[in-house]
Amino acid sequence: MRMCRTQAAFVVALAAFALLLSGCAKRKPNEPLDLTFHSLTGHVQLVGSLTAANGQFLGTRVVDDADGVPVDLLIGQNVVMRTMTSHGDYRFPTLGTGSYTTRSVVFGSVADSTPTLTVATTDVVAAHVLRLASAGDLYPAPNPIDARGQVTFEVLDDVTARFQVRNTRTEVVRTITTAFYTAGVHSTFWDGRDDTLGVMPPGYYWITFESGTDRRAQLLFK
Repeated sequence: MRMCRTQAAFVVALAAFALLLSGCAKRKPNEPLDLTFHSLTGHVQLVGSLTAANGQFLGTRVVDDADGVPVDLLIGQNVVMRTMTSHGDYRFPTLGTGSYTTRSVVFGSVADSTPTLTVATTDVVAAHVLRLASAGDLYPAPNPIDARGQVTFEVLDDVTARFQVRNTRTEVVRTITTAFYTAGVHSTFWDGRDDTLGVMPPGYYWITFESGTDRRAQLLFK
């Protein structure tokens, strides 16, 4: 469920207040209270394969300007804030002194996180780019897709699998099928529409395959 702007602002303020209290707890008696805040910024890349209609590999495409990719801010294992990218960049403002990690998760193993980042006396820019690269045996053709993009895949055993299309926010915009597949090579299709059969705008999408613990995701260009 999406938060409105007022709720989001409240969450950010609450997290910042919690960090401030944490700093106060460690402050020595009569030590001046540090009310200085800094920002933490970084960058996200999406990585997918370009293919011809006959399935021929045409190269790797790296997307540096994707909007709406969710990025979490963590203290230890706890998510304390979330933001979305704008032109590939993310920013967490008004952070108190502390150690943080940023992380972005799409689906399955398509995820990445930074090493621990320390905010102390200056703004911090993460040197580690969050790289979200396609993973698993899914082969769209063509990619960029046309009005009927085909995705070829292989399963080693008889399985029931679900195919979905997600936007950059990782929201499901189309459930293509949930079907039983025998061991071997198969294909499924996406016509570029959402669940209401409306045509999706040009952009970046993830097609995902899920069968138990077998999770795959391929970046689609539209």
